[in-house]
Amino acid sequence: MIKRLAIKNFKSYRDAEFEFGKVNVVVGPNGSGKTNLVDAFSFLKQLIRPLSYPPYPFIRWGDYKNVIFMQDENLDISFEINGTYKSKDYHYEVSLNNLQIKKEIINFASHTIERENNVIRYENKEVTISQNLSVFNLFVSQIIPNITIIYNLNFPLPGEFIDFMTNFLNDIGVFRIVPQIAVSPVHFTFPEAVDENGRGLVKVIANNLTKIIESENMKPLHDFLNENNISLRPVFTEDGNIRLYFVEKSENRELILPPSSVSDGFIKMLTILVAVYLLGLSTIVIDEIENSLHLRYIENLIDVMRYSNTQFIMTTHSPLIIDFMDPSEIIILDKEKGETKVSKINEPNKLKEKLVNDGILLSEWILY
Repeated sequence: MIKRLAIKNFKSYRDAEFEFGKVNVVVGPNGSGKTNLVDAFSFLKQLIRPLSYPPYPFIRWGDYKNVIFMQDENLDISFEINGTYKSKDYHYEVSLNNLQIKKEIINFASHTIERENNVIRYENKEVTISQNLSVFNLFVSQIIPNITIIYNLNFPLPGEFIDFMTNFLNDIGVFRIVPQIAVSPVHFTFPEAVDENGRGLVKVIANNLTKIIESENMKPLHDFLNENNISLRPVFTEDGNIRLYFVEKSENRELILPPSSVSDGFIKMLTILVAVYLLGLSTIVIDEIENSLHLRYIENLIDVMRYSNTQFIMTTHSPLIIDFMDPSEIIILDKEKGETKVSKINEPNKLKEKLVNDGILLSEWILY
């Protein structure tokens, strides 16, 4: 779970700090920086867990100029994250300019790694690293279970520290779900993971169909399918692709539906439920969560947020979403002179009393 995120000089965030709880709803006018928060998580994951080498974490935005505050390339971008992993506290700091990482500090439990420019230090040992690589890039989890390859380190690390270094941010999902991409065919060699746009959902379902049907831990996902009178049918094609069909029962017949015949809201909800219950992500960051979702699905999703083990950080324009929340769960963004300002509601319990006495909704107090 992520408890705190500090951002300096990333996009519209000159110097901002977020405090997170179990459920976090980020609101603000258009252009206030909501999507930039989601981008910050995307950037960090790409920096720490690059999809290709050499890493180029700016690829989504073109180049460094487009992610630095006010496009001032003389500035350094920095992040600080505090949270818990397997019930133990961690702290991570990183500072970079363009492709050069200047500083990293990693604290987990009683273990600390510090990095300055290209030198990594652990206890009284040190090793050099290319400045375009994060310390985390040295830790690669192999396909073979329980095997971790550590590149370029000439000293041992405790097992729990290696576990943290290998998995940091892997259990955080950043989503901007595009329903028809989520259910598009993928090759059987595609990783068993779900991309930001949802691609890969088909592979995850195909590999875990029995678990979805039979496991007690999958009950919320199973119940969702039953409530919609839908079952899932992945099919492996001769060309090595996996396609997903949806089966709807109608009296004594089964209707086999292609993805194009299923609503976007159903697919989006299915993707989120798979991320929570099947992939077991500890944190989900999602942009404009209300898009495509009917009221019934939103109510279902609120229950998932409340009662699952997953932390949610989401942006929204929806008064409906806001009115389901406690004032303490709202994060308010505004922009002044190009800079995003972050605030939370002071004395949320007093505000709840005021809203009741005045007969207005939380969304009305925030948005109007």
